[in-house]
Amino acid sequence: MTSVRPGSERAKGFIDQTAEKKASNDRKQPTSVSPATSAASGRTVYSSSTVSLKVDEDDSYLLPKVDYNGHLLMEEIVRRTSSSIESSALSVGKGTKNFELQYAYRSQRGYNPQEPLKPNQEKHDITLNFASEDGGLMIGVYSGHGEKGKQCANFCHSMLPRQLAKFIRQKRVQKYSKQLKAEGNIKDGAWNPNMWPILSANEYEECCKRAFLETKKTLQQEKEIKDNLSGTSALTVCFHGGRMYVSSVGGCGAILGRRDSTGSYGEEEKCEIDEQGSHSIVEEARRIAISLSADHTPYCQEELQRIQLASAEVIDSDQIEYTNVICDSNDGNKRYQRIFMPGKSFPSTRFTRSICDRALEEIGIVSDPNVVSCDLTANDDILVIASNGVFEFLTNQEIINICSVCHDPLQASEAITKATYGKWIEYTNRCDDITVIVCFLSNLSQSSQRIKMPSDVNAMVDDYE
Repeated sequence: MTSVRPGSERAKGFIDQTAEKKASNDRKQPTSVSPATSAASGRTVYSSSTVSLKVDEDDSYLLPKVDYNGHLLMEEIVRRTSSSIESSALSVGKGTKNFELQYAYRSQRGYNPQEPLKPNQEKHDITLNFASEDGGLMIGVYSGHGEKGKQCANFCHSMLPRQLAKFIRQKRVQKYSKQLKAEGNIKDGAWNPNMWPILSANEYEECCKRAFLETKKTLQQEKEIKDNLSGTSALTVCFHGGRMYVSSVGGCGAILGRRDSTGSYGEEEKCEIDEQGSHSIVEEARRIAISLSADHTPYCQEELQRIQLASAEVIDSDQIEYTNVICDSNDGNKRYQRIFMPGKSFPSTRFTRSICDRALEEIGIVSDPNVVSCDLTANDDILVIASNGVFEFLTNQEIINICSVCHDPLQASEAITKATYGKWIEYTNRCDDITVIVCFLSNLSQSSQRIKMPSDVNAMVDDYE
């Protein structure tokens, strides 16, 4: 067995972007475990807990250790898992829109008996002071698919935050320059991030869409990455001016846990999570799960109609595939849907949107993200960002319920990962890559105005009430 090596590789997570324009194109982080600035990169790593307990990717050539049922041994699961050492706390936003965020992540390499050496194709990052904004934050999760899925995810992990930060800065500088010009002040320079105006929701959404499209365009120009039959799902959660923006393509998801008016769980109501990830739920109605990401599968009627207009063929199957398995509540049978070129059995895809999959662009597989924005309330205290593997067998409400009985994000991320793995093995005898980031929010101010959220989210809340 290869042991898990704590903290000897690059630190994943907190990056200070106030010096972003001075940083090199190489996005590798310093390995320091204490707050320190690297002279080479100009970036500041903030917390020792962001140094992960991380698997050695050089071990991917080793055959997995399994039991007589073909399931991974515990030591093999540990070898395939990276996680935060402890939950980390940080301050997001500023002024009256400041709040505390406690976070932890966990990522587990998947297992497919037919591809035992397949590497983990997922990446994630958390960036502080994003786009030169004090108190700004970006969280990203990228889940690759196809033969070059790992390279696609790695590329987007590197490129998408830079593209998004670039477009946000440009837009804010433009607004500030116009403001200075209108005031007759032409002497002061425009590069003063503390003076830049906050973008409107429409302006920020435009920046997000441009960043996704530009990332796809740049990836397609990379000769070393063959993206015809490969691509990546991507989801970003950004906080700008105290408002949350969620942009997504593909299967990654984000969920908000909202307490109802009766209050939150007390310490005496929490329960322990056992080693298998099972849990008992106390008064589930205390929190509701609100989806913040769009459904980019053929099960969404709008997406289905869109790709069918582009001549895509969607085929149902009662065979079990390693992802997008749907359990029929009436008879327990499992089915899945895939999207094909007309009259062809190859290539195919599971999602209606992704970054790349160049060969499927003509049947409507696009990289245009859905963008959802909302103002958080004092009752919003859990945020979960995860790759598509987490959502195959766990519902949004089940995920929030798991978090509700955990004491901190580290325990919650571990419990979700274990529950996800258990469900995969139960239904398919294999498991997709799993990446989950859990955030506990606190000290949020209660807004006196109605929260501005998308109509579908409001409808979900109204139905619950």
